[in-house]
Amino acid sequence: MKKYFMIMIDRSSDFYTGFISGVFQSSAGTRLPVGASDISVYKLNSSSCDIYWNFDDIVPLHFDYTMHDGHIVSKRILDVINKYRLADSIQRKISVWMQGEKIEKDFYHIFFERITQRVRDDRYDHLVVFDKEKSEFEHGKMNMVIPTGEIVLTENANNYDCFELQSSIKGIQGNLVVDEELANELITLNAKGIKLVPLQEAFKEYCKDWGVDASSLIIKKKRIMPC
Repeated sequence: MKKYFMIMIDRSSDFYTGFISGVFQSSAGTRLPVGASDISVYKLNSSSCDIYWNFDDIVPLHFDYTMHDGHIVSKRILDVINKYRLADSIQRKISVWMQGEKIEKDFYHIFFERITQRVRDDRYDHLVVFDKEKSEFEHGKMNMVIPTGEIVLTENANNYDCFELQSSIKGIQGNLVVDEELANELITLNAKGIKLVPLQEAFKEYCKDWGVDASSLIIKKKRIMPC
């Protein structure tokens, strides 16, 4: 059986910076404050469209990967994953600006096509990788999925070596999933700021990282009193 791993941000790493205040914009942040984002990554259709990641302050960006309206990766990670089969996605170069000055960083933005973008077209079955029928879970608040056992993937997962876990699984929805060969290459690369966690352990890892009691997330079933 094919093994899968989840790319997770390593909060214990020296390269973890916590919340990142930068915003995606359509032009360089030469004026301060940079203001709110004026673009939507959902609506950028061309891979030739660069994204400006603008900051009011100087922020350390020493990681190779983080999540920000999609996935931000360094050039060295991009070079590795592009050797493998990626699910439908768009890659864009990121230009980083801090306090009105351009910062030399080799970052790229990867945005995977979302199921919600195709619902109206009825052409999204190939994007579904989380098998709700076979996976073991309970329902949580806000209709979130709380894994209680195996996370089962659909046959679609076999078509890719790297894809986004598009689901409503608490804490790990939207994370990248990679096959074992790609995971091993990323481990060998010693990518900064991430950890590769077996998919079946990813939810437990999320709970450990954030101090979450998984049982508290599950909606308690009401007891029916006997007549």
